[in-house]
Amino acid sequence: MPNGYGQLNWTNIFYVDPYEWSGAGPGYQLGPVGKDVTFIGAKVCRLYQEACFGTISSLGGPTSFQAVSTVVSGGFGPTNITVTAYNNGAYVGSSFYLLNTQMQILDFPSSWGSITELVFQIPDGGELVLYDLSAYLLGG
Repeated sequence: MPNGYGQLNWTNIFYVDPYEWSGAGPGYQLGPVGKDVTFIGAKVCRLYQEACFGTISSLGGPTSFQAVSTVVSGGFGPTNITVTAYNNGAYVGSSFYLLNTQMQILDFPSSWGSITELVFQIPDGGELVLYDLSAYLLGG
């Protein structure tokens, strides 16, 4: 994803039109035809059998956001993810989620409050497909 999209930074998060990609797994093709989906994890993670990370963060300056929820699926099969929230580098909290290849809504803990970074960790071999992210942009 290009930095600045949705007024956030996106690191190690990619996008693809799953209906134009012959290698898309079943968890990629749950949205409307012709609409790109974002994902974390890829063949390189499976090849090196390493966990993959994707990060959504504020653009810098006196800004933060509150993560509310996301709509996701596992790209090729069941997987699990850990989502960790930080505020200016300080750990705020984390949550563990089990995914399958069907769309599901993940609600983030409201106790996380105002954060500056959200890190998605996918174990080796897994892929996370993000269909939507609900967050409130906040001031400093």
